[in-house]
Amino acid sequence: MAQEGYADLAHFEDHKREPAEMGAFALADVLEQPSLKFIVRHPALSPRELLAHVQALGLPGFAVTHSGAPFLEVLAEGVSKAWGLERLCAHLGVRRDEVLAFGDAPNDAEMLAWAGRGVAMANAEPEAAAAADEHTLSNEEDGVAAVIEALLDPSPYGAVARASS
Repeated sequence: MAQEGYADLAHFEDHKREPAEMGAFALADVLEQPSLKFIVRHPALSPRELLAHVQALGLPGFAVTHSGAPFLEVLAEGVSKAWGLERLCAHLGVRRDEVLAFGDAPNDAEMLAWAGRGVAMANAEPEAAAAADEHTLSNEEDGVAAVIEALLDPSPYGAVARASS
């Protein structure tokens, strides 16, 4: 569900659907429906700028982040990719030190820090880069594939040579 006026700010690429198909509802109607997360955007502020304003409010009870898309994501307090991955691993019996995670956006930072091996892409935002254990090539250079190929390389020196380049 989208608040009235949201479609005027959104583009197909933002959500991989036509904004006009989201509807146009009064804010009270949007807020009364159950939701996993809220998307918040501003016509003039970037997500980083808007995030600073939201954080300056000092309001408790929610988590807010962004993914590089032109909006903020507002979730229940404590909910993050790290939280979801931790729950999934517990359900599957996977230890934290067995987890390899890749990321490039601010909403990946907690997950990269939580994972046994967090890998930031070369084009990662500063938050993701700082949270990672290591870095790989950019998305355009197939950085995820480079790390996985190095893991799967049976030669005693192949993985080391690729990981250090």
